Amino acid sequence: RVGAILLDRIADVYPGYDLRPYLLSYSNSDGGASSRRNLLSYTYMISVINTLVTGTYFVSLMIEMGASELYITVAGAMASLCGVIQIFAPLILEKINKRKKILIAMHSVYLFMNVVLLVIIPLLEISKTLMLTLFMSSVIIMNIINSISTPGISIWHMQNLPKIMHSNYFTIVKTGSIIIATATSLAAGRIADTIKENSLSLGTLTPAYTAFLLLRLLAFAVGVIALFNMLRIEEKPYAPTNDKKRVSLKILLAPISNKEFMKTISIYMFHMFVSGIVGQYFNVYLLEIVKVSYTFLSVSSTVSLPFMLITAPICTRLINKYSWAKVLPWVLVGEGSAYIFNALITPSTPYFHFVVMIIFYGFYTSSQIVFSYLPYVSMPNENRTAYIGFFTASGLLFSFLGTLFGMMFMTVTEGHTINFFGVSVCNYQYVNILQFILFVLLAVYAYFIANRDDTGRTKINAARK
Repeated sequence: RVGAILLDRIADVYPGYDLRPYLLSYSNSDGGASSRRNLLSYTYMISVINTLVTGTYFVSLMIEMGASELYITVAGAMASLCGVIQIFAPLILEKINKRKKILIAMHSVYLFMNVVLLVIIPLLEISKTLMLTLFMSSVIIMNIINSISTPGISIWHMQNLPKIMHSNYFTIVKTGSIIIATATSLAAGRIADTIKENSLSLGTLTPAYTAFLLLRLLAFAVGVIALFNMLRIEEKPYAPTNDKKRVSLKILLAPISNKEFMKTISIYMFHMFVSGIVGQYFNVYLLEIVKVSYTFLSVSSTVSLPFMLITAPICTRLINKYSWAKVLPWVLVGEGSAYIFNALITPSTPYFHFVVMIIFYGFYTSSQIVFSYLPYVSMPNENRTAYIGFFTASGLLFSFLGTLFGMMFMTVTEGHTINFFGVSVCNYQYVNILQFILFVLLAVYAYFIANRDDTGRTKINAARK
């Protein structure tokens, strides 16, 4: 509700953010206003849930369990690795004519495991080894279920959005989700810190674990609302599939043989690889070594919000004026520069995290806008679903490979410090210098790949039509 009100006020200045076409029935509409209201509500509820149970709180839960840094990093990487499976989802979902019930059932299982089961496992009176095994197994299973159901849920929900609404709808969803996630993060951080500062606890549980239980209880309540919204989203008949054109493994893997497509998306793939290197290690560093509070992390995220809202439209205008090929290399350098300030964060200089968040998310939002265009540059008109699936899956795979590289780097450099301009820094810090260097190299690579011809902008505009 807060996000909707804020967006309504923003719409007074930016008409493109107006919610009314998506929430209300109007003349010549397709009669799907009710479904769109529930779709928008569902999307925002999922944003709240993700804020409460993923990221910092997911890492903190595993720290409270006594998990090692390696374990935490592997658990965080499972979402990327399991996400690769979604490329094969059409092989399963295509055979089902009415998918709504089974998709809701799968999503319900995923939410239950993510919100409830993961916080219950550490409470079981079992050995630590068995506890960590059950926890990791649950993480893998829930992510596999989510990877199979996500493409089907997306296609089902897109049925209720006329093409004329697509552009502004996704802007509204992204902007609203950021606002709601930020507000949720601030509230959750304050709740968690209050419980820890006042040593409040349930029975024999630690204050930290008590906070996790409370936040997940809130996430469970929001999850019930999200599932109620899903039940009220209409499922329309799917386009019949010609047996001769039925999805096959050969079609799903066809993008590999398209050299132009592979060259273009290689920029995105390497971006996901480089972005995955630091992984969960820096979250552990902030929580365990720098000792920042949840409120501190929430406030630093909030500070970045205005810059995200400002840079997104600026980036779009620059792309329209100069083409993505000219904009992307500079955006990548800007995004990578945030890691220099990451390297400067110590227990005595935690305030650099504010600078990091402003720079990173200012440029990260812009890079994501470019990457939303990227798969269309060299994509043929046929088998586009397979190409989009391959694009997403390849990015997740390279993100996992980047995490593996990061794990090996942190393992090899454990306990080793280097002198950086007269200051001794540990591997948690100088891995960020490595990441900055790789971002610069990626920007150079992107420049040569993106500017190998002058047809990029034309191809994108043609593809999006």
